[in-house]
Amino acid sequence: MDGYAVRTADLAQIPVTFPVVAVVHAGDQPSRAVGAREAVRIMTGAPMPPGADAVVMQERTRAIPGAGLGQVEIQEAPTVRQNVRDAGEDARAGEVLLPAGMVLGIP
Repeated sequence: MDGYAVRTADLAQIPVTFPVVAVVHAGDQPSRAVGAREAVRIMTGAPMPPGADAVVMQERTRAIPGAGLGQVEIQEAPTVRQNVRDAGEDARAGEVLLPAGMVLGIP
C-alpha cells in the first residue's frame, strides 16, 4: 500500500501532522525506525520499518512540502496492522506454488 508507516498510538487526534523521516521503496530495507510522532513514506511491497504498526494510505493524507522530506498531514487514523501484509501470507507451508521445471519470464 502506498502511504505512510506510522505508530497508531500517536494518532489519538486527527488530523495530525508529522515529519516524514525516511522513504522505503519496494526492494529496499528501512534505513531507520519510526519514532514517536513521525511518519515514513512507504511504497507497495516495501518492508515495514521498525516501530510502525500500520500504514495510512496516501489518499487519506496530505503531503506538505518543506525541509528534508517535508511533512504529512494524517487525515484518517488506521487501526493496528491496517494495510500491513506479512511476507508469504498468501501461501501455506508446503503448498506447491509452481510446478517443477516451469520457466519464469518477465510477464
